Amino acid sequence: MALNLSIKADVQDIARASQWLAHAGAQLGMPEAQVRRLDQCLDELLANVVHHGGALAAASDVHLTLAVSDAADLTREATLTVDDGGPPFDPTTHQTKALPEDLMDAEPGGLGIMMVREFSDRLAYHYENGRNRLDVTVSWAP
Repeated sequence: MALNLSIKADVQDIARASQWLAHAGAQLGMPEAQVRRLDQCLDELLANVVHHGGALAAASDVHLTLAVSDAADLTREATLTVDDGGPPFDPTTHQTKALPEDLMDAEPGGLGIMMVREFSDRLAYHYENGRNRLDVTVSWAP
């Protein structure tokens, strides 16, 4: 079973997407810890679409899909798909910046993709028909 939501690529709809994810995750029987992991990813990904997607992203809806299934290794997994109309951007191959040596060297921003990679178990990206599609998967023991 999969649940869907379409939102605008704007800051106001990020909170609505987070609320939808919490409700959809509960409806699909996901553990709260896994919903929180996906929510961290969703927040970062939508912020990137809003702040870096430009006019292309703003001109079309962002489509979200959440699906839960059994994995081959007898675990359960949930995949959140984020589909947007922004310029092509593949977070699976994007080079992240190095962590600063200390707080004095730290600069704001630039760590979101690293965070998405840390909170997810698997990422899959493709660009087709003018749309980015990123699948973010988390898994857990039943």
